[in-house]
Amino acid sequence: MHGRTPKYDVFSRNCLWLTECILYTTGRRYADHWRADYIVPIGLGRYIDGSIGATRATAEIWSNDPATSFFIDAGLQVLKGVQWLFSLPAGNNRIRYPDEEIGEILWEWENRKDLH
Repeated sequence: MHGRTPKYDVFSRNCLWLTECILYTTGRRYADHWRADYIVPIGLGRYIDGSIGATRATAEIWSNDPATSFFIDAGLQVLKGVQWLFSLPAGNNRIRYPDEEIGEILWEWENRKDLH
C-alpha cells in the first residue's frame, strides 16, 4: 500500500484512503473468510458481496440511517472527484476512485510474484 503513496497528505491519499484500501481489499481478497460469520457493519458485507461500491460502503459504515448515508455518500463522491481532478497532472500517481484503486491493488496482489 505504501508503495502507492508518493503523495500522502490530508488532501489526497490520507488515512481514509489507506483505511479503504486495506479494509476493502482484504474484504474482497478473503471474502470466504469474512462470509464465514455475520458481518457487521452491514455496509461492509454488502461491499464484499459486490452489491455496492467502496464509497457507498464507507457511507453505510458511518451511518445506518439511509438518508444520512445518502448525504455522506454524496459528499464523499464530491470529495473524491475533486481529489481526482486536482491530481490529474500527476499522471500515473493520480488519485483514483476507490473501486479502481482497490481493483488495481487486488490485481497486483494476485499477479505480482514478489508479493507471494
